[in-house]
Amino acid sequence: MTPSPFTFRPVWLVHFGMTIGAVVISSMLLASDGVVQVFGRWDVVGCAFLAALPLALWVAQSFCELARWQKLVIALGGIVTAMAIAVFAASITQLPDQSVVTLTVCRASIAIVVMLSVVLMGAAVMTPPRSPVLVKQAWLSAAMLGVLALLVPAAYVDAVADGIRIDLERSLETRRFALANQQASQFAQLNPGGTVHQKSVRMVQQELSAIVAKLKADVRRPIAAEASVAALGSRITVLMHLDRNQEALRLLEPLTHGERFEPISLDYKGLCYQRLQQMSASLEAYQAAVAYWESQPASDTKQSSLASAWKGIGFAARRLDQRTLEEQAYRELVEVAPSAENHLLLAQCYREHQKTRLAAEHSTMAMQLNPALQSQSESILSSMSMDHFGCLQIPRR
Repeated sequence: MTPSPFTFRPVWLVHFGMTIGAVVISSMLLASDGVVQVFGRWDVVGCAFLAALPLALWVAQSFCELARWQKLVIALGGIVTAMAIAVFAASITQLPDQSVVTLTVCRASIAIVVMLSVVLMGAAVMTPPRSPVLVKQAWLSAAMLGVLALLVPAAYVDAVADGIRIDLERSLETRRFALANQQASQFAQLNPGGTVHQKSVRMVQQELSAIVAKLKADVRRPIAAEASVAALGSRITVLMHLDRNQEALRLLEPLTHGERFEPISLDYKGLCYQRLQQMSASLEAYQAAVAYWESQPASDTKQSSLASAWKGIGFAARRLDQRTLEEQAYRELVEVAPSAENHLLLAQCYREHQKTRLAAEHSTMAMQLNPALQSQSESILSSMSMDHFGCLQIPRR
């Protein structure tokens, strides 16, 4: 009795392992910073290769009668072809008018050829698994598997590129230039024709490369152990722009206490630990900043510094899952600086904690203070109307 094509067989595990191996080996051979350049990220490589595997298995059936040495020759030829396509695709990304469609086809072609080579190498030493017959017409099966190999990675790349663009814009806003440079490079590989803040990603990448080179040159200049506070502050700022936060913390330490104490150093310390994902240490630094500024007389500096510290406490408390402290921090933030953005932060906090009435109140206040935030405020209200019967508690406007 002929087994069903969908029956599990151990040989599938062997081919799956060879697939993973192909991803690793191909990335090592064709890599730029560890990943095939035209793919940009490991997850994109994996998605494209796995999506191409069914088609490669289907095509490999045509070679099942060949001798072992013939399969190996074709497999090696496929690897060489994949490398040639990768070089061609990499050159495309440097052209002034890049085609996303062409890059998508190149990525799918590389994945299909490499997977076909993997299957043929496996078939040279064992019986290959038979791919399922989707429809009776062979050409239609090929078309369906081809569409799968092409469109699944394309959709995934589009989603990944959009996420990188958002992260890149956030990095630019927070002046994390080294991180932004890496993100711009990835974004340009995935979508060479993309834009960031209405500028070509290629132009943004060039500007960021120049900024990072200048910052690195500044850091290479020696600084005296007893340098002035201004000189230390300048060096700390440059290090934070480069995301060299451990080095920044070492320079910050003398400024957080003693004779050279500078209040702003506590804020910078909290931010460094935040970027290092050390949330407990970040929380302690921001709490120390609050304790200091609350003991000072009223001033604009006190107000802005407290707002910054409370915002840092709120962020750290959220990551540490300290809900009571998070709510307190954002309430204090709104009291110190009742801006639309801060009301929206408090609204989001209340929404996540299922306090829908309070979330709706602050979301509405944010919208009233800044109509430009209307879409974000309405998004919060809309989501609450569907969660936990929140619509019963949301005031009607």
